[in-house]
Amino acid sequence: AMIVAQKGIVAAGQHNDKPMLAHYYNQIGFIFLKQEKPDASIRYYRQYLNLAVQTGSPADLADAYNSMADVYLFENNYNASLRYLFEALAIYKRIDGGGVVYKSDTLSKGDRVPYTLYKLSTVYKLRKQYHQALQYALNGLNYRNDRHKLFAYNPYDLASYYINIGEVYVALKDYKRAILFLNKGLSLSKAIFHRDDISDAYYGLSTTYAMEK
Repeated sequence: AMIVAQKGIVAAGQHNDKPMLAHYYNQIGFIFLKQEKPDASIRYYRQYLNLAVQTGSPADLADAYNSMADVYLFENNYNASLRYLFEALAIYKRIDGGGVVYKSDTLSKGDRVPYTLYKLSTVYKLRKQYHQALQYALNGLNYRNDRHKLFAYNPYDLASYYINIGEVYVALKDYKRAILFLNKGLSLSKAIFHRDDISDAYYGLSTTYAMEK
């Protein structure tokens, strides 16, 4: 993946294709973060952010803010992560029409706002501010688009949303709701064969039942 992205940067640079350069900088930042190399990751994400500013794409700019937030979250810098997430959320909320052009595809505003709310919930959960975490998580799960219709989430994100809410309810000692949401997340994770989410759901359920003795 890294080799392909580096070749892409060279090709995009030769044609001065800033949107495609932004795409590949984003990809390399993501790869470095997956390799747990935050210093390298943030260098590329900053270049992604700079190019998003230059191209004027609100969706890319908000996505770059979310990416920066991920790096700071990895480093346990919760304040910085929150700052970037709120910047992203503000941009998404200003996007009209429910969809924008994003990396050659149509990106629904209804997809990214709930995702950003989920990430906000995750940060507050790690800060042990569980009531705030629950508020953002439920707002993301029940998000309505500009026409006041509930958005149909993709199953990968939805599984994470359910599991996260279940974990927050565990922290709040509301075990009945925790089991409900964790089981929803588990069922969906099994249906899409998402092993990380399956593992998280089982761990959450195990913890919940242990707390209930």
